Amino acid sequence: MSDPRKSGPPRLVCIDKPVDMTSFGVVRRVRQITGYRRVGHGGTLDPFATGVLVLGLGPATRLMRFLAEGGKAYEAEIAFGSETDSEDRTGEVIRECGHIPSAKEIRSALPEFVGKIDQVPPRLSAIHVDGERSYRRARRGEVVELPARQVEVHSLELLSCEGPAARLRIECGGGTYIRSLARDLGRSLDGAAHLVALRRTRVGPFTADDALGLDDFARQWEGGARGFDPAFMVGDWPRLELDAERAAVVRNGGQPQPEWWAESGWAEVPENVALLDPDGRLLAIAGARSPDALKLSLVLPEDG
Repeated sequence: MSDPRKSGPPRLVCIDKPVDMTSFGVVRRVRQITGYRRVGHGGTLDPFATGVLVLGLGPATRLMRFLAEGGKAYEAEIAFGSETDSEDRTGEVIRECGHIPSAKEIRSALPEFVGKIDQVPPRLSAIHVDGERSYRRARRGEVVELPARQVEVHSLELLSCEGPAARLRIECGGGTYIRSLARDLGRSLDGAAHLVALRRTRVGPFTADDALGLDDFARQWEGGARGFDPAFMVGDWPRLELDAERAAVVRNGGQPQPEWWAESGWAEVPENVALLDPDGRLLAIAGARSPDALKLSLVLPEDG
């Protein structure tokens, strides 16, 4: 008999990460609760941050690289007047500035950071530099110069502004550092700023309403609840609903054929397409190989 800890069906769970716990700490706890050995998350949260952390169980770990396709949302609190080496409240102050911007000044600066922007990641980040994490080099006192990379911010909204503290709502694509956004916002207003609180409220289709605290998750899992079927993650993606014959082709590694989407109405093949089996379960994800051809990116096992 197969070991369910190795061969459990692909499932997704949504955890409300508590403050001062690492994302890997959540992964470790979910492994203990579920018995799955393979557990992966869809994007880390810093220990001081809270909110939506989506995890894939078993074969669903392979879906995590697609999770950010639907974007992310955050609520962030920024403190103006000082900048830290980590760009958040956990670091040492490296620069101070007496200018505290008004709500009007902050609102006027926000459009500069909406759209596709170049962003230099924090030196104290997990980005690899010559085979080693940037934060490890920086903490040894080495000079770390990270190149700017393009990220996309969909929207920025000022929620409140009291004294040196401002709260923002942020919708963005994957790879965006909210810490760096706080840093750059402060500098753009001829001042200094750092991130003091962060809550992620959405990743793809998963929202804070879907997220469970670890204790609640443990109770529900013990009671038989098994999280989300992978099809939930691709709910609003372009899709092909396959009959049994075509599903068998894909399950055996065969590529999707042009006639399968002939009636879809697509002007060209979308970047990512969800392939569903006759029971509506996510069978595979295919990516655009050309404007008129799909190639399988991954296939989920029928029985895990």
